[in-house]
This record gives sequence, C-alpha cells and structure tokens, in this order.
Amino acid sequence: MRLSALLIAVGVCAMAAPAFAGDVKCLWNAPVQAKRDAVLTGALSDPQAAANLETFLADAPEAQIRKVCGLTDETLKPAVTALSGYLYETASSRWLAASKIATSAQLDAGWTGLDAGLRSSVLANAGAFSNDPLPPEAFAQFLTHTGVAALSPTGDMSDRAHTTALLYFLGRAIRTANEAKY
Repeated sequence: MRLSALLIAVGVCAMAAPAFAGDVKCLWNAPVQAKRDAVLTGALSDPQAAANLETFLADAPEAQIRKVCGLTDETLKPAVTALSGYLYETASSRWLAASKIATSAQLDAGWTGLDAGLRSSVLANAGAFSNDPLPPEAFAQFLTHTGVAALSPTGDMSDRAHTTALLYFLGRAIRTANEAKY
C-alpha cells in the first residue's frame, strides 16, 4: 500500500517537473494555480492585459523558480522572456478560440506553414530583442496558413481578431526563440 502511494506521488511530481531544459511549462507551473486561472479567464476579455508577466510571477519567488526550473544567471532572462511569449500566445489563443475565430490547431497550422526563411527571420528578431520590424509578409503568410477567413491578410488589420492574432504570432515567436536559449 505504501509503495503504491509512493509511486503515485513520484508520478505526480514527475508530471509537474519540466520535461527538459527550455520547457516553458516549468515557469508556467511556478505560480499558484489561481494565477494560471486568472490568465486564462482574463484572456477572454483582454488577452494583452491577462498576459502581464509581473502580475503572473508576483507570488513565485525567483529563488524557487531558479531551483525548480534549473535556471542560472545566464538562462534566467531568456527563460522569463520565453514565459512572457507563452503568456501572450496562451491568452491570445484562448480569446480567439472562445470568440470562435480560430482554434489552436488553426493557429499552429499558421505557424508551421510559414516559409522556413521567414520563420528564421522572425525568430532571429524575437530572440535578439531586435527593434527591427518583422517582415510584413511573415504575418500575412501566417494568417493565410491558418485557413481562417476572418483572419484574411487583406482584412482590417486593426480589428480585434487581427490584433489578437498578431499577439499570438509575436508571443509564439518570442517563446520559441527564447526557449532554445535555456
């Protein structure tokens, strides 16, 4: 009986631990569940505000995050930057899905459908904290590959659907570029 309880406890701990270095889910799981719930609930009304990194990490001491996620002085900044991107990606995806505009699978198709050269350029800018503008054709190509009519690259880029899709796109780029650095 004790052995099975121990095995269950070990299994639960293993699921909560990061799968590998550079796994942003370790940072996502660092704050209490209420913080994750607040991001997901807040995303339904204002994805950009819901993705506030300082509020999200307010109850997670840096020392705890460093220890649990295996971060060093060199890897802390890219890890927290990746988390910031993940928050935007998650909150935006949730809003787009709840608004019945795009599913996570459609957003993923938009990202994976990007031309390799464009994706490399986007990731280089996102990973270098560059002020260089992203190639405009990259976001247009992302929108096209989602296959979502409401996200047409010829549509109104200032409407809520397009600005939220842009938040997703930038968040995914920031997360992806920085996860590779820790």
